[in-house]
Amino acid sequence: MKIRTIISSLLLLSLVALVLMPGATYAKEREQRREREDRKEEKSLNKLIKKDLEKINEELEEEFEDQIKETRRIPCTPYGHFIAPGWIWRNGSTSPDDDCWLPRGIQKKWFWWGWGGWNMSSTTDTTAPIISTVRSWPLNRAAFISWITDEPSDSALFWSTTTPVSVNSSSTPQQVQNMRTRVHQMLIRGLSTSTTYYAVVRSRDAAGNAAYSPEFSFFTRGGTTTPPVVDVTAPTITTVALSASTSTMNVSWVTNESATSRVFYSTGTPVTASTSTTPYLESGTLVTNHSLNLSSLSASTTYYIRVQSADAALNIQTSGEFSTTTAGL
Repeated sequence: MKIRTIISSLLLLSLVALVLMPGATYAKEREQRREREDRKEEKSLNKLIKKDLEKINEELEEEFEDQIKETRRIPCTPYGHFIAPGWIWRNGSTSPDDDCWLPRGIQKKWFWWGWGGWNMSSTTDTTAPIISTVRSWPLNRAAFISWITDEPSDSALFWSTTTPVSVNSSSTPQQVQNMRTRVHQMLIRGLSTSTTYYAVVRSRDAAGNAAYSPEFSFFTRGGTTTPPVVDVTAPTITTVALSASTSTMNVSWVTNESATSRVFYSTGTPVTASTSTTPYLESGTLVTNHSLNLSSLSASTTYYIRVQSADAALNIQTSGEFSTTTAGL
């Protein structure tokens, strides 16, 4: 009787195994097929991303070339530590002569080594990086995010399926890269298909100054729901007006969408639209009618102006150059 019971149990277990095995095999094959599809999709996307990032690098290179033309042309005395940045940094000097002009090759090397420019002032850095050109490429269960900053800084990405994204909460999914760079790239995995995600990026420079982007969203693939439209169009700047007195100047303009306000000003021309080389005044409030007041200007002096606005999606537009002369004493 016991032998019959044992044989019946073995037959029952064999039957259950035969029933469940095809299902388990099918589930495994389905997961493997999905992984192959994801890898194929990521490979195809990487080609598009590579072209886009190459364009960003070309723009940064052009920016460097423009800035290098604006440096002071006072040649350096060729001291023994002329090409040793380590010696210079340890001894508290930014160069053999703080006002001198270094050869282009050395300037460029210092610029890309992480200082964000060749004018390495010993003044304490209290200015946070400027984040721009935030872009997202969603996949089925992953997303690639990129952005650029005006100075080398680290990379952090926070995301959530709800809004607003809490960047200070430990429960918010996040990814951090400590290497400082100007071109930031992140691939996040484990997302759900056909889902809207909200995200914020953060960059912190070597001095610890942190900047956060406005919240943006992306829609993962895999469903029929229409994804949200991504804003890639910069604001249009019109009606720029300058009104100067002896030591002050009002600069106003209009944009076709709500955007930030920034004015670059200089007594020399052309004006370089760079926060690291040119005096500027800004407001982060998103408005369509912009007005900023410059103060402590010199009397009877011609000032050259360029205005700049960035919308909520961080699309930036910079105007051409304008000029006016302050009144005499």
